[in-house]
Amino acid sequence: MPPEANQMIEEQVEWLKPAMMVSRIQSVYPQVTATQVHTAWQELSKAHWLRDKHQISSATKLLNEFGDDVDVFQLQDVPEGTEMVAWGMKKIAQLLKGRVLEIGLNATYNTNSRHLELYTVLGEYDNAGFPLAYCLLSTATAIDQGKRTKALSVWAKCLRDVYGIHPIFAHIDKDMAEIGCLKEVWKTKISLCWWHLRHAVRTRLENCKLATTPYNVERPAGKKTDPGDYEGSLPEPDIQAAPPASQPQSTVPPPLPSTDLDAANILRIKIPVVKQPPPPPVLSPNPPLSPMPNPPVAPSTANTFTLGGDRVERLTIRIPATQPLVEPSGKPEDGVNDDDETTTSTCHTFCSALYRDTIITMIEKHFCAHPLIPEVWAYLWENWYRSGRWNLWARSAHDEIPILKTTMMVESHWRRIKHDFLHYFHMPQCDLLVWILVTKLAPCYYRKLDHLLIDTGRYRELPCWRKDFKKMWQKLEKREITYPVSDAYRPDVKNWKCTCPSFVISRFLVCKHLVQMVHAVPAIFFLEAKRHRTTPFWQHPTLKPLDDDEALHPGSNETGTVAGHRLEGVHTATPGDIADEDDEGDDDDNDDDIEEEAFVSSAGGLTFDEAMEDKIKLITDFADGLCYQVQFRDQRMLKGLERNGASFFRMASACLMKERRMKMTRGATLSTWEKSTSEAMFYRTRSAGT
Repeated sequence: MPPEANQMIEEQVEWLKPAMMVSRIQSVYPQVTATQVHTAWQELSKAHWLRDKHQISSATKLLNEFGDDVDVFQLQDVPEGTEMVAWGMKKIAQLLKGRVLEIGLNATYNTNSRHLELYTVLGEYDNAGFPLAYCLLSTATAIDQGKRTKALSVWAKCLRDVYGIHPIFAHIDKDMAEIGCLKEVWKTKISLCWWHLRHAVRTRLENCKLATTPYNVERPAGKKTDPGDYEGSLPEPDIQAAPPASQPQSTVPPPLPSTDLDAANILRIKIPVVKQPPPPPVLSPNPPLSPMPNPPVAPSTANTFTLGGDRVERLTIRIPATQPLVEPSGKPEDGVNDDDETTTSTCHTFCSALYRDTIITMIEKHFCAHPLIPEVWAYLWENWYRSGRWNLWARSAHDEIPILKTTMMVESHWRRIKHDFLHYFHMPQCDLLVWILVTKLAPCYYRKLDHLLIDTGRYRELPCWRKDFKKMWQKLEKREITYPVSDAYRPDVKNWKCTCPSFVISRFLVCKHLVQMVHAVPAIFFLEAKRHRTTPFWQHPTLKPLDDDEALHPGSNETGTVAGHRLEGVHTATPGDIADEDDEGDDDDNDDDIEEEAFVSSAGGLTFDEAMEDKIKLITDFADGLCYQVQFRDQRMLKGLERNGASFFRMASACLMKERRMKMTRGATLSTWEKSTSEAMFYRTRSAGT
């Protein structure tokens, strides 16, 4: 490595990553390799973050040097054997003191060579997340019961006491250690991430594993221990010595000696042969006698062997016989031969084929449980619906409604750390990780928070949710409302709430009924409006309701206006269109594609020219027919045309837009795989004179 190249690396070691230096150095010194640059950067950068040979001690000393930016927490009563270092982001937490009402708590892994878990607490402000504190934690060598819960509680108490953080809502995934920490430190409403909840339930229902949480609907409060509420195994129970007369004989063999362990490691499983069920008994006028108990079985010497002069019993596990699965009268299941009795399946799956149609019927009729499928209901009850579990995720368990529904702000924070910084390093040291978090990542949040708190007269770097909110609002303004409105829908503009299904599942708590009952809002509304956690959920000086007469008796003229809003060429939203606006899917597209494929396949045997001429003639004749329909002004015809021809109109618009952009002399060049024109990939544009 030339000394001049080392000098170039040393000058930019604090601001440039090794990958960014390679091209610059190789342009001057072509013989230098990327590996040499990375090795030189790693050695020269140690002056900025290496303070001790031990990584935890080095990270602690490094944090003490950044006293203006962070506060190193003095942790007390940490479980023995726990490796832990925690600090608070002073510049962020002090500015947000008293403003944080929702937090997100989560952990990520594989961020350092010591394999410590990286925890963070993010505070929500203006629907954006800001890191309040970090914690590097490892409990691999600790032996205390609830060790992670205790360690996290110590860290959370420091955050609460130093910065006065008292949130109302805490968003987490279903981690019992984090839940126990929040219950101990803050009296807050725990809100499980909706994405993780859906993913967990969907994954479990798709799994064919039969074993699930035991079903216990009559769980006595304070008398039953829930294994899910503890980390690892259950706590050791207090065993009381039983009287000699009532103490049962132990079936566990004595400890085996250290010799001949391979010979003693024997596990015997007895599975009895499945027998056919006995014939029904013959009814008699006399009452049946009680069955005699089975006679006791004398101990056999066949299950014992000699080991070191002692007689040792083999471990035997007896599995009771199960009755064969008897199919109801009618057609047998697929793959079962009536003539071959030995092929009858006796395996019990998570959901038998006998009950699958019953489940579909229950869903259609909105049933929630059935005794024929105890496994599914037991899982839902014990994990999600019983007392102590449903209030972890149900919004109705609190008087207010949180702004956040998921932990995506924390997941986005992890993505930013790993994708923007840590992907240049493979499992960096803990002190290097701390240096990156404090000196590289934190300034981005300092600048973002200053723009939100300091009024400069300009709206800069606003959170990305405002763009989504504006897009959704404008979309709802154009969505047609069928009048008269159903009595089940009761929009209340004053309190900004509605009983329609779309309002409940909406990300921003808006619906077309409320949006179209207010005057058109200016652009400043989307820059300044803030959602509240109680009614009215949206407030702004420019959010003014329409007059009562206009709101209750909206008129529609020939141009298609409803309640003062123009509704040209918009499909009517049916009661079935209640999907979440954040994840709307165009289910009609698949049906259109299937119909189109069937239509094209019917033209087999024709040449390309003949097939194209048939399509052109069909479109031309249909266009003439549409021109004839204009005089009747039938809205039903227009809606059917928009609904059934959506895919064709989308393709036509994409082709014409591609043609216009190809003829433009200004603007960016049209890429081949651009999303807006992907459907027009094979469409050749016409020349300017055509």
